[in-house]
Amino acid sequence: MLKSLDFDHEAPLRSRMLNPISSQDQQLWSVRQTIVFWWVVFFLLQQTLRFVLMAGTPGREPASVPLLLHTLWFGLRGDLIVATLMVLFGIGLAFAVACVMKLAPKGRPRVQRSILSSRVLTIIMSGMGVLLLTVLTVDMGYYYYNQHHLDFVFFEYLLDLVIQTVDFGIHHGTNIRQTTAELGDMGSWATLAAGFFAAEGLILGAWWWLFSRVVSPMVSRRAPQSGVVTNGVLMGGLVLGALGLHPQGSYALRLANISSLEYFMLSQNPILYAAEGFRAQLKGGRVPEFHGMTAENAVPVMQRMLDPKGEFAYPRFPLVHAMHPSEIRSVGPTPNILMLFVESLDRRFLNQEIRGVQVTPFLDALQRDSFYFENFYSNGVQTMRGMFASYCSYYPRQGLAAMKTRYAYDYFCLPSLLRIHGYRNELVSAEDRDANRLQLFATEMDFTNCLISTIFLRPSNG
Repeated sequence: MLKSLDFDHEAPLRSRMLNPISSQDQQLWSVRQTIVFWWVVFFLLQQTLRFVLMAGTPGREPASVPLLLHTLWFGLRGDLIVATLMVLFGIGLAFAVACVMKLAPKGRPRVQRSILSSRVLTIIMSGMGVLLLTVLTVDMGYYYYNQHHLDFVFFEYLLDLVIQTVDFGIHHGTNIRQTTAELGDMGSWATLAAGFFAAEGLILGAWWWLFSRVVSPMVSRRAPQSGVVTNGVLMGGLVLGALGLHPQGSYALRLANISSLEYFMLSQNPILYAAEGFRAQLKGGRVPEFHGMTAENAVPVMQRMLDPKGEFAYPRFPLVHAMHPSEIRSVGPTPNILMLFVESLDRRFLNQEIRGVQVTPFLDALQRDSFYFENFYSNGVQTMRGMFASYCSYYPRQGLAAMKTRYAYDYFCLPSLLRIHGYRNELVSAEDRDANRLQLFATEMDFTNCLISTIFLRPSNG
């Protein structure tokens, strides 16, 4: 009986002597190692997509080295934010699963706590990795056809697709035919998709080999004895990653000072960009039915108010009418054109004096030496809606502003018309560059240089 007990007691030691590798190296990674491994996996998945998309960009729009580095730096920070948030979500989900398993019936076989946590965390992170890869694949296809990430228009398109199919029973509508045609054009996107998946496989395989053969053993040997120090370093890294190495977090990415639409879009994280578009769709993509005067009735009334005897020759621009001979002024061949947008300015404040002092002396002087339109109407209840209507002579849509949701559309606006006639357009605005996607919209409108917000925040040299 005693010999049997001694033999059983020495069996694990004898097993370790015969096969020493199995004592530690064949165990699963620790929880901390699992977190670090998947943190880098999520980061590499997004970085790979950015470099794949960037491969074809210089052919469409060459860029300088500083612009490329600026684009990659902002992209790196965005990818780090998303990777960190996914890791934190995975940790929380694994903790919830562990709590549920803790409440399991007592008859359930006991498993070591560390192995259980690491195994559950690996399963959850794997599922999240597959989900991330799926979203990135969809984003890659959308970017291939539109040169920008998933946005409000994409989610509006999906909603219209569902409404056509489910609510109206239209199974061969325009949206469905467009999607079928794009998916059927395999010759154009199959090479890009194959390159993307091949690059993802090679990079992730290399990272797994490096981590399992080099990083994990090195961390196991050199990790501090105190778990408090190790956990503190890991938590500090997660906090910095969630902020994207910037105190403003993800919002700072939207303020990237990149005038090019191509490279600005490459600098943005596809997940954060899609999340903003999805949030906008949920918030106010569709406007409740408004029972008021229809456009067919409102336009004639407005035309009679503007000029009862005027000629309105453009149905697409119903308020544009011929000028009277007395209103026509002679100017030089290429006069300088300056448009000033003043918040809440009303013509009733112009050419007014209060106690002998002119209220707007400089604007009054400009009025006498320039074109002045007494009846200038800018539809909308917000600054950006008024700018859109003034520049492009279109109705600013109800709900979310057109500049924010459809900034990539090819509107034929005043700056584009001026560029055709040899003008160089510049925009100076104290608005934030991300206000309703002002910078992107200005770039699409053929503004050569955009000085937005940041120039007013720099301290003077004096």
